Amino acid sequence: MTLIQRIAVWPWPEALAVAFAFAWGAIIGSFLNVVVYRVPRGLSVVVGRSRCPACGTPIRPCDNVPVLGWLWLCGRCRGCRSPISVAYPLVEATCGLLVAAVAAVDLVRGGGLDRVLFQGDWRPVLSWAWHSGLLLALLAWALLLRGGRTNP
Repeated sequence: MTLIQRIAVWPWPEALAVAFAFAWGAIIGSFLNVVVYRVPRGLSVVVGRSRCPACGTPIRPCDNVPVLGWLWLCGRCRGCRSPISVAYPLVEATCGLLVAAVAAVDLVRGGGLDRVLFQGDWRPVLSWAWHSGLLLALLAWALLLRGGRTNP
């Protein structure tokens, strides 16, 4: 089988759905990092931009891309070159992988994506959103507990 034939039979909709789910999970993971950093300090999670913990320089939007921003900067602040913890991209990647894995089970396995696209049945998407939200809430809780925050 040639490369063109392999590309033609690749399950593109399913692969794109899982890739989208990973990106969405990484974005939510970036927000979880904000929550885990700010809530114990009594800071707002809605107002204010992310800043370097060492020098206070605001993180530029192009540097705030989940996982990739940390890699582009080689794990250092653009302003003062102080190291940025590897925990940030690890949380983002973990969230991305969790949401992608749930998408693979809820949307891809069993033809859930076909039901959404061709029959208008949105139950697999709702199942994916519910399961992903539950896993991410548990992860956020675990991260807050790890940071010394007491149970709510």
